Amino acid sequence: MSASFDVTGFEDFVARLQQMGRKGNTALNQALRAGAEPIADAMRENVNVSSRNEVHVRDDITIGRVQTNQDGIKSISIGPSAKTAWRAKFLEFGTSKMTAKPFIQPAIDDERGEAFEKMADVMRGALD
Repeated sequence: MSASFDVTGFEDFVARLQQMGRKGNTALNQALRAGAEPIADAMRENVNVSSRNEVHVRDDITIGRVQTNQDGIKSISIGPSAKTAWRAKFLEFGTSKMTAKPFIQPAIDDERGEAFEKMADVMRGALD
């Protein structure tokens, strides 16, 4: 279970970085990682933690590796690994006996602007 959202409005940045070749590709990857940080931090802050002595979802929220699909679109996953994702699903969406206590979607909604700013800062730095 991981978070995803579309990044639009960066087409000019991305085009200019792609023209730079390998340096631009590295900058795009760094920008994605920088943008993922505030979202991952918000997830960690907002997820409920049990009193059980086990790996908590909060401690298992990670930022994955940058992936590129067949169309050349880059993405990065943010969220709990497979170890705790099955429990995170119950928190995010609830069950028949438990109300939802979402932490993934609110983190995306709340930190989207900060993520864009961090990504733009990295891309601007690469273009200077």
